[in-house]
Amino acid sequence: MKLGFTADFYEDSGIRSIIDQLDGLSNYVNKKNKNNTDIEIFIVINCLPHELKMRKRFSKADRVLYYDIVLDYKAVKKKNLAGKRELISKMIIGSFDILDKYKLGIDKCKIVDSATAFFINTKWID
Repeated sequence: MKLGFTADFYEDSGIRSIIDQLDGLSNYVNKKNKNNTDIEIFIVINCLPHELKMRKRFSKADRVLYYDIVLDYKAVKKKNLAGKRELISKMIIGSFDILDKYKLGIDKCKIVDSATAFFINTKWID
């Protein structure tokens, strides 16, 4: 299994440094789950000032599950850096519930545990 991230956000949301640090999460989860499956999970984090719909799809040809995490732009903008980290980490952990719908043979508990451990180790969450 491989986990990847990208983001679409306004700079004034203040999440650039957080998004840049998600490579560490990808590396950590990928290392812990490398023999889980050959499926890739690709998450797009959106933090924009207009209403967005969550997109999700599984490409059988590429064996990639693509989906969005949509953040509330106004709420994110008001938070300090620690609050933004906590919000984003909890949104990412919660987003893995999508795996229940797709039945891809991915061990969701192992991925959630890996992501949670990463966020605790980096002090994004308690």
